[in-house]
Amino acid sequence: MCSRLAPIGGREYRSAVILIEKHSVLVIRESQLARFRGIRIKRFVEQIVRYLVAEYPVHCRDMKRSQVREFVHRSIQAATAMGINTEGAIGVLTELRLVYGESFERAPDRVWIRNILAHR
Repeated sequence: MCSRLAPIGGREYRSAVILIEKHSVLVIRESQLARFRGIRIKRFVEQIVRYLVAEYPVHCRDMKRSQVREFVHRSIQAATAMGINTEGAIGVLTELRLVYGESFERAPDRVWIRNILAHR
């Protein structure tokens, strides 16, 4: 059986067993998967922070880098709550939240956003 790391916000595995060749088996424990997941999330957050600061300087100018990072973490949590769990979709949601505000999907004049999110 061959497993991969769960996507951000996706289902978590207790352990993964990877077959190497015909008889060798490598067991990855949950604690090791959690470490890999943490590293992956940290890299993703830093990538999004760099992107937002470079591409949206007006929106980010009054925010310290640590505040942008906290904003990205909140966006990941919001995405997870909405069932969004791929890096690309989380990145798009983060951009929308930066441009339109963190609760943009609840604004009465933004029905189009709710329609998009309903279809994920």
